Amino acid sequence: MLRYIAILLIFLLQLMDSVSYAQPVIYSDPVSLITGTWASNGTLTETNQNGPLEGNLHYRFNYSFSSWWAGCGLNMDNWGSSAARDFSAYSYISVSYKGITGAEYLQLQLRSGSAFSNNITVGYASAGYQTVLIPLSNFTGVSLSAITELVFSISGVQSASGSVYLDDIKLTSSGAVPYNGQNANHTSVRTWLRYARMNKGLNLSNWLEAYWLIPYNAFPESNKYNRSNIQTLVNMGFKNIRMPVTFERVASVNAPFTIPANHEIWRLIDSAVVWANDMDFTLIICNHHGYDITNSNYAAELPRKQAIWQQVLNRYANLDPDRYFFELFNEPTNEINNVNLRQFYLSLLPSIRSQIPNHTLIIGGNHWNSKSGLTGLVTLQDPDIIYTYHDYDPYPFTHAGMSWTSPPYMPVLTFPRAGHPNDATDLSNSIAAVRMWADTSGVPVMCGEFGVTTAAAAQDRCQWIHSMSAACQANGMPWYYWDAISNSDAFGFINLSNSTIIPCFADTLNLGAYNICNLTVTNTADYGVGSLRNALMCSRDGDTIYFHPSLAGDTIMLHSYAIPLVKNVTLLNTNTQPVFIQTMYNFPNVSVLQGKQAKLENIHLNTLTSKSLSGFGQLTLKNVYIITGSNTLTTESPLILHIENNVQIKN
Repeated sequence: MLRYIAILLIFLLQLMDSVSYAQPVIYSDPVSLITGTWASNGTLTETNQNGPLEGNLHYRFNYSFSSWWAGCGLNMDNWGSSAARDFSAYSYISVSYKGITGAEYLQLQLRSGSAFSNNITVGYASAGYQTVLIPLSNFTGVSLSAITELVFSISGVQSASGSVYLDDIKLTSSGAVPYNGQNANHTSVRTWLRYARMNKGLNLSNWLEAYWLIPYNAFPESNKYNRSNIQTLVNMGFKNIRMPVTFERVASVNAPFTIPANHEIWRLIDSAVVWANDMDFTLIICNHHGYDITNSNYAAELPRKQAIWQQVLNRYANLDPDRYFFELFNEPTNEINNVNLRQFYLSLLPSIRSQIPNHTLIIGGNHWNSKSGLTGLVTLQDPDIIYTYHDYDPYPFTHAGMSWTSPPYMPVLTFPRAGHPNDATDLSNSIAAVRMWADTSGVPVMCGEFGVTTAAAAQDRCQWIHSMSAACQANGMPWYYWDAISNSDAFGFINLSNSTIIPCFADTLNLGAYNICNLTVTNTADYGVGSLRNALMCSRDGDTIYFHPSLAGDTIMLHSYAIPLVKNVTLLNTNTQPVFIQTMYNFPNVSVLQGKQAKLENIHLNTLTSKSLSGFGQLTLKNVYIITGSNTLTTESPLILHIENNVQIKN
């Protein structure tokens, strides 16, 4: 009998091996498709030391190099003697990693036979395991139906040594994989609602951050932005303003780092605060062009940052937290790794939270707030943070022909660039990867800066701005354009003297005469053109949002935060069949901003929790059917409910 059991077991193991290429797990101890490994400029071992993410083992790559690169390979085809693995049925590859020292970063390449894909950045230094989702569409030059090897590499600096750990590598078609094995949606309802107010934004550039004018006694330019031209910009459609201020450069160099009480910047910030309230826009006050923080000085720089923020918040801590936000430090460079940057934020937060416990803060990763810098940052366990990144990709195109770059006056290029036919696709895929990181991490993300050189040809500028705008819209990403009004040696596209906008910018960014909304939801996507979020993002107080007849009986699945009602709007389903709104995780379906009155009519809500509704405003339900994770319905936060006609609640 035992002999037959053994034969059956061997048969099952052989069968499993013959079909293993179809399973989504690549390496998740004890399951593995890895048949062999190699390493260059380092050693690769499978070990149980230093805390595997799951199971008992993970891979450790000890690297050491003096010429920009070290790498290792995880082979899946027994070096060419068995079938390749089919990745084509999946949308993402999920990689969990930790480690890395300094400013270097981890990259991933796929091999198919003798062909290698492009390198995709996974992330920067991380003290603990983090999981990164990479769209498989990002990988070009290989056949996804016949992948034979994963090649990981460390690069970014000329020489370095350290360790990186790899674990829980798998394929998935969901962009909502729980972060680090659990639902980490720890962002507060109030910050999700504040985030939902962000849409089309603008930086008040080269004004209060222009410290290079200080030696010439020309700082600040008091009338560069005033009530009149700010009103013009708001009328064009900008309802979100980011105001960079060089607080540190006008403060005393030595402790206690005092900003003079009579300095002109205070009056100008005060004016912007008043304009924001009068013109109904949100305002970010950003600590810009501060003294750099590095791996060697971030602890020594902390007192300066603490003193600066204490003075700023002494003046502005009482501002409405639903309208005014604070950005802690603009563009940390590559001189600080994300492990130390995260420690810097953690050290700075207590003093700030002692003054503003519930305001929303904005922070980003290293490498000048790059996308890879952000996705390499381990999120902070603070419920009121919006994460930011800056996007000027591809840099040789967006910064060409300008005097202040390094090097200056780079050659003017086309878009897409010659020899780079996938520039637009790469831009779109990288923004989608940021969105996946945000959803996976359970946090809100904004694009705090982007722009394109005025030196480029008009058609190339238009091509780039169209690609950028489409990618942001497709991923529900609020944005803030940098320096829209400087029309030479900069990024401008607006002429304030006659209130005109370059037509293709106005069209693709929905500004000026093009600032119009489609108030009919046409698809079930969580983001993008035709989605419910998109309609809400561009709606105005008093609007009614409708659902296309094709959505009757269909479900809108929420992959991240609840549907935010931050305006006085009505969601009205006029179809005979209901429209369903369903959450993927244990959080509410709908949230309402304080001071707003919203209404749902003929809609079904499906949620995993009894707290299907949340927020601080007022919500009217009419002919609404709620299926909850409990036999009762409770509201999260002090939401005021009004009931009309038939409202049913069922488990």
